[in-house]
Amino acid sequence: MIQQAMWLARKEIKQQFVPFLFTMAVTSFFATATTLQLSMAVEYIFGEGSTDYKSLFLDLIFLLITPSFAAIFMSSPYLTFRTIKEDPFSKRMALFRALPISIKTLALSRIIIMLITFLSLSIIFYLIISIGLTQLSPTYLTPMEWMSFMVFWFGYALAIGGYNSFIEYGTNGRVLYIVPTIILLSFFLFWYFFRRITDRSVVELSLLMIKEYQWIPAITFLLIGIAGCTFWYYLLSNRLRRRDYL
Repeated sequence: MIQQAMWLARKEIKQQFVPFLFTMAVTSFFATATTLQLSMAVEYIFGEGSTDYKSLFLDLIFLLITPSFAAIFMSSPYLTFRTIKEDPFSKRMALFRALPISIKTLALSRIIIMLITFLSLSIIFYLIISIGLTQLSPTYLTPMEWMSFMVFWFGYALAIGGYNSFIEYGTNGRVLYIVPTIILLSFFLFWYFFRRITDRSVVELSLLMIKEYQWIPAITFLLIGIAGCTFWYYLLSNRLRRRDYL
């Protein structure tokens, strides 16, 4: 089953090679923009830096954008409203269901694609930020604290990001656009009240938490990420088993 799932995943990633490159390029842009803002945030929290950084931007990046690294978001289904009507992911899954491939193999291949995409984009994102932070604010975070910060948000994004595979192949084109819209609106509502209550952004609190508790939050969220990835696999398997694509 694993070998079949790996073969299917490699084949599809090859077919999505060009969109994958564009997704990497956009991720690099996000990383570059995040580097400066995160550096300002670190200097503001732990030093005497300027307050002129965008806390909303950082929370938007880490809470919403990093989970999207689990999808090739520069592929055509994400860039056109025709997806609502044409539903390309459902058509592709209908083709797979017509082939002698087990449900578990299909679900596992989706998770493997998600993991390859997520790992590749996360490496690019955090590598660019790491290089930038060593130049901009090397004194406020130790290398171990920065690693802990990366693992913390990596685990969070892994736990949430698996929903992309479920939305793509477990629902339809309409849901693919409706759910992100709901999530975006919910984020702004959450961020507004969170900021009013705590007077901090989520990224600020995560930095303070890492500074105080070191690896405990990072390991906790990494385990949550692994559990979340497993959860999405079983949820997608059950959905594919029940859904009629014909």
